[in-house]
Amino acid sequence: MVELLVLYLHAVAALYAFTKRWQEHGFTGGILAVTFIGFLFLLGWSLSGALARILFPSPMLTPWLSRDAVGLLILLPAEIALFITLFVRR
Repeated sequence: MVELLVLYLHAVAALYAFTKRWQEHGFTGGILAVTFIGFLFLLGWSLSGALARILFPSPMLTPWLSRDAVGLLILLPAEIALFITLFVRR
């Protein structure tokens, strides 16, 4: 459940970044913004997922919180700070 919420937040962030860059730099800028967000998401989730597996050896912590969800929650504050810096404060 937590994973789905975080993935929806990433979809909304990608749409916002695409729209903002598209208005400022054209279609290519929008595509580059979405690609950048996707790349950071995939790289960050793989690193934070490995950290979550080290911290929590059991696969399911609760019925709604798994190691993958913990990995996403570890990654979320850093991504929010980066997103605000790159796309909101311009």
